[in-house]
Amino acid sequence: MNDMEMQLRSVNMGQETFNDALKYVKEARECFSSNRYSSMWSASRSAMFNMCLSAESDLSKLIALSLKRIGSSKRFPLQRVILKNLTDKSKENQYPPDAIDTIVKKYNYLLLINDYKPASLPNGYREAANLRNKITHYSFSKNHSVYSMTIVDDIEKSLREIRNFILHIWSVSSLGTPSWVNSNEYLELDRITQIEEKSQ
Repeated sequence: MNDMEMQLRSVNMGQETFNDALKYVKEARECFSSNRYSSMWSASRSAMFNMCLSAESDLSKLIALSLKRIGSSKRFPLQRVILKNLTDKSKENQYPPDAIDTIVKKYNYLLLINDYKPASLPNGYREAANLRNKITHYSFSKNHSVYSMTIVDDIEKSLREIRNFILHIWSVSSLGTPSWVNSNEYLELDRITQIEEKSQ
């Protein structure tokens, strides 16, 4: 792939990071089976970061796609400001507006603009994100969770919950279901790109 093709390839952060998570979950399981615990914990950390990034990037994307679809037919708080923050390259270094500056707020904004009532984040997603946060904000008090011998089981459960959350937010948005979220195997990026091109 030359530089021009790399620049033109469409980016799907949700798909790419979910795919990465699949790779690291498999690697963690293999390391556990062969008693390579340091590598197991390393792969588990990477898996958690990627699966949560997948869900959270899709949340932002779905807000933008929903706002674009709605257009000017409805009015929501900070509609134009939020859409610009999520899509305008000149805004990449700006903090998001208060209405979407946390995952909970983003989730509820997505619900709002798709005519759903505010709600708490699903329990399964919160548990998965909690494990990710223990890794991100590590301290000795979190050692038992982060360096657990059950970490592979924990990340496999988290992957299921993240998958369910991604399916849920796409359903809320009424934008169909991305095929990649049902994948159980890591795919090489070039193969993914080819599959996307054939499906267009």
